[in-house]
Amino acid sequence: MQKKQIGLIAFVSVMVVLLVILVVKLFHDSDKQKMYTEVAEEVKVSKKVKKNQHEVDFSKLKKENSDIFAWIKVDGMKIDYPVLMSSGDKDTDYYLLHNLDHSDGRPGCLYVQKEQARDFSNTNTIIYGHNMYNNGTMFNPLIQMQDEAFFNEHTKFTIETETQRLTYKIWAAVQFSDDHLLYKYDFQTDVGKNQFISAITSVRDMYSHVNPDVKVDETSKLVTLSTCMTKDSTHRYLVIGVLDKTVDLED
Repeated sequence: MQKKQIGLIAFVSVMVVLLVILVVKLFHDSDKQKMYTEVAEEVKVSKKVKKNQHEVDFSKLKKENSDIFAWIKVDGMKIDYPVLMSSGDKDTDYYLLHNLDHSDGRPGCLYVQKEQARDFSNTNTIIYGHNMYNNGTMFNPLIQMQDEAFFNEHTKFTIETETQRLTYKIWAAVQFSDDHLLYKYDFQTDVGKNQFISAITSVRDMYSHVNPDVKVDETSKLVTLSTCMTKDSTHRYLVIGVLDKTVDLED
């Protein structure tokens, strides 16, 4: 057999193996996303709720995974997921590569590191989520905010906890460095808070937008949604909301 034929066979063999791996990965991601869809259907309250009533059943959520402590829904996007925080001796970033059922791998979960408060009382609570650009799930829809018209049309997100519903006005969507925000900025001080605000407003590129009509200062309560940039490991895409309304919920 000629060398060219051997090389061609080897090349085809490698391509077949890579294709099989890709197909298996796609089926895995699809299966895990199906799990989230089924959980959402199960825990959403079917009846039309009053403003002080829960939209999700936390007793059912806790049975799925006791680390679930909130639910986030972004207006006009396919982001409608539980938010988790690792407990016990699990690493603070456990849910980066663990799913709702504790299985390994992506898509992981939307999560908050355990150093932060579960009631979103921190000056800036960061929620992390993967940019699943292969199927448009998890925090991938946030990337659409790079388009200024899309940014202007999508203005809020809500977070529901066991006791409250928190509504946030979207202040900014920016391409930012991959620095760990909680280490880079001291959000316990006015200086640190203002440094972060200044850094966000100083971003100047075609993918980043700030709404000047949303007031932000050192007294603001922020939630930052953080995801990877598509095929760019040196930056993160941040969508930042400012607390606008708080509603206490009935049991």
